Amino acid sequence: MEKILIELCRAELRCLDAHSHLDNLLFDHSPRDAIRHYEVGLRIGELSPTGQMNTGMIEKAIQFR
Repeated sequence: MEKILIELCRAELRCLDAHSHLDNLLFDHSPRDAIRHYEVGLRIGELSPTGQMNTGMIEKAIQFR
């Protein structure tokens, strides 16, 4: 699954779902890579049509990991 998600990110860097899933998959064995995907996903979300994300909810989710 990880390989498919990485290929999806290469094909379409703006794929928020792929970055989100990679963040979750990589967190336990490669936190640095997981954080990189999290940050990319966050930036994609900031550029969403609403113009902003509820980052408070995301920060709370990270605390529970």
